[in-house]
Amino acid sequence: MGETMSKRLKFHLGEAEMEERSFPNPFLDYEVAASATGFASGTAEETGRVCPLPTTEDPGLPFHPNGKIVPNLIKRIQTKIKDLLQQMEEGLKTADPHDCSAYTGWTGIALLYLQLYRVTGDQTYLLRSLDYVKRTLRNLSGRRVTFLCGDAGPLAVGAVIYHKLKSECESQECITKLLQMHRTIVCQESELPDELLFGRAGYLYALLYLNTEIGPGTVGETAIKEVVTAIIESGKRLSREERKSERCPLLYQWHRKQYVGAAHGMAGIYYMLMQPEAKVDQETLTEMVKPSIDYVRHKKFRSGNYPSSLSNETDRLVHWCHGAPGVIHMLLRAYQVWLVLFTFFLTCWYQRQHGFRHLNLALCRRIKKVTTHVHFIGNIDFLPCIHYTYRCASCEAAVSSHEGKEKWHVNQATYGHFRVIRD
Repeated sequence: MGETMSKRLKFHLGEAEMEERSFPNPFLDYEVAASATGFASGTAEETGRVCPLPTTEDPGLPFHPNGKIVPNLIKRIQTKIKDLLQQMEEGLKTADPHDCSAYTGWTGIALLYLQLYRVTGDQTYLLRSLDYVKRTLRNLSGRRVTFLCGDAGPLAVGAVIYHKLKSECESQECITKLLQMHRTIVCQESELPDELLFGRAGYLYALLYLNTEIGPGTVGETAIKEVVTAIIESGKRLSREERKSERCPLLYQWHRKQYVGAAHGMAGIYYMLMQPEAKVDQETLTEMVKPSIDYVRHKKFRSGNYPSSLSNETDRLVHWCHGAPGVIHMLLRAYQVWLVLFTFFLTCWYQRQHGFRHLNLALCRRIKKVTTHVHFIGNIDFLPCIHYTYRCASCEAAVSSHEGKEKWHVNQATYGHFRVIRD
């Protein structure tokens, strides 16, 4: 498969013809539109003239030079939101009363109102969110365990809403019920999958959501680590069974099919393992997660899309569940993780060649801050914008941490990886 054209495109459309599956964008690119109307940052300094503030009647961008939306557009957006909410509420009168999921049901509506409260500060939205989450908490099915499609979603959202309403007793009750699922999740003998929609990664999302929304320590590190370990061990076991340990150290399947996408596949699982709050150690990220991501990455079709599963060579589905729209989240997160490590390595190399006195001051400060958290650097051919694998001999340069108490060295390790070790 790899970079080859999919069967559908190849046989039905011909070698030189690609199917058009995108919507035309009638708008100018942001930079082009900004420069054309004089609202790009720095325009006033370059031209020596003061740009007038745009309004919604102007053909240009409806932003102030500082990036804030102009008042006229804010009012229009607020009016449109109210209109859409009325339409939604009318439609909900005929919605499935038993669908309590965040994915397609009442918990998703509660999340919408919770977000509106977060943005506007209007207590009415928070109380409306409470109304919907109460409905879901009375109808928990007990069949599924994830944030999107299971009981973990209503319980996690309910805990957050009650916390914001200062009802800590009810909030803690939701958290306790959520953690009661823990034993089933971490049991390796259970038939629970690992994917995001119905499996362990979806339960992990609920735990991390609580720590993000309520505060660190809401769910203990031990509980999170046990779920992460269960996901990793499951992936290692299937990889060994399929004899893919070298190419894809963490392999996952759902209903005996090795899906690629975000909902049921490896993209969603890898994305969750790369979350900082999951606290996966750097060696596991570099030795297991990154090679697995590279394996999936090379399954991309020439169209830019990804297969729904490793056994499917048909370039058909372009969904969040299956295809590039879901895979892109994994790639973006991986870019964030390994770009920091690559920047650190590149700076060490530059310092060895030229010394820190030639480096940009802001970059120096960033690198010194990052080094206090970095433990391992892998080869960086993962990055889509870099086409070479960088290897170097032992780096003699030392980089002080931002506290000035520790030093770090970059040394060549096995297989061309770069390991960061303390003195």
